[in-house]
Amino acid sequence: MKKSILFWITVSLLWCTVAVAMDHETYLPVPEAQTSMEGIQFITGGIGIEARQMLDRMADDYTLKVVLATDTGHYLSGCDVKITRAEGTKMLSTTTDGPWLLVDLDPGNYEVKAQCKGDWQSKDVTVSPNMLRQLILNW
Repeated sequence: MKKSILFWITVSLLWCTVAVAMDHETYLPVPEAQTSMEGIQFITGGIGIEARQMLDRMADDYTLKVVLATDTGHYLSGCDVKITRAEGTKMLSTTTDGPWLLVDLDPGNYEVKAQCKGDWQSKDVTVSPNMLRQLILNW
C-alpha cells in the first residue's frame, strides 16, 4: 500500500513539473517600462532567451533597440548608456539590466554612448518614425 501511494505521489509531482515546464513562459516576470527624467520611455533586460523573446514581442512600441555584446558575441549587462540628441540635449541615462535596451525616441539624430568593461563606445543613429532601428555595440 505504501509503495502504491509513493508511486502516485511521484507520478503527480512529475506531471506537475512537466506541466509547469511546458508553460513556463506564463510565469516569467514581464519587464516593466520605465520613464527617464527627460520623459523618454525605455525598457532594459534580455537575460535568457525567454526574456529576449518577450522583449521582441514588446519591440513594436519602441523606435531604438541597443544590443550590448562582446566581440565574440556574448551578451553584456550592467552597462551605462547615455543617449543625447545630435544638438546635445540629454534624452536618457541608465544602467542596463540585460543586454538589450529598447527606447522610444522621437524621429531624429542621436548619439548613443555606452560603457562596459571600463571602456566607452559611441555611435550615431538616425531614428525614423514607426520603425525599430537596431544598434549593436561590441567590446
